[in-house]
Amino acid sequence: MVAVNHRDNNRHYRAITKHLAALKLTLTRDKRGSLSRKFGVKNIPHLFIVGKNGKIIYQSIGYGEASTAKIVDALNKELAVI
Repeated sequence: MVAVNHRDNNRHYRAITKHLAALKLTLTRDKRGSLSRKFGVKNIPHLFIVGKNGKIIYQSIGYGEASTAKIVDALNKELAVI
């Protein structure tokens, strides 16, 4: 899993990195917003699930209880593909 920090200053990015250090998560930074523009991200949080073939198989804006089932379903479908 990779989390992309969106346009935060250095101090805030370091604080987030420290706060999330215990998670098995790769945190990277989109300091200038170029990655966000490439993927059409206009709102955060924005979730992408990339399939084994490198293509986006799921995306959503925001998160909450309602999206959990959709995320699990997309992951299960992708993992079931041989």
